Amino acid sequence: MKNLRKYGLLLFFIQWGFALNAQELVSAFLEEYGKDNRLEVVTIGKKMLDRMSGLSSGQEEDLEELQAAIKGLENLCIVTSKDTVLNGEYYASCRQMLEDTGFNIIFSGNEDADELFVVGTKESKGAVKELALLFLDKNGRFNLIQMTGIIDMDTLVKYSERLKELDIHQ
Repeated sequence: MKNLRKYGLLLFFIQWGFALNAQELVSAFLEEYGKDNRLEVVTIGKKMLDRMSGLSSGQEEDLEELQAAIKGLENLCIVTSKDTVLNGEYYASCRQMLEDTGFNIIFSGNEDADELFVVGTKESKGAVKELALLFLDKNGRFNLIQMTGIIDMDTLVKYSERLKELDIHQ
């Protein structure tokens, strides 16, 4: 019984450490700039994501796409800033942190000189476990979105294309 408790405690610390490590990019960024009151941080945990996937509405097609897109997520963290003076520094620093924390950059672009966009992933056993979206939009707004869990890239792309069609995010 004593060994069972010891192994249970060890398992708890391993899982706790993995959960902290899963948000390593956001943690590194907030460690650098966290005392900066210009940043807005929103974190959505597993329980809330599960509640969101259980919603029902009159638009079942849209709901099914949303449920499929968030089904495997464990955590979602969003960091934003409207401070156009510092946002270039935030973007450059976060871009370097993205590479330093082991993300593979799968897409990088700038539609025009005023809009920068980077997508990075971390994979384990052939599955995407972390996804980071980093962008500085044409209005100078900085955005960092990091998702952890089992991420189905095809479903996520399909859902984001649907949002673009509906013009929801603009």
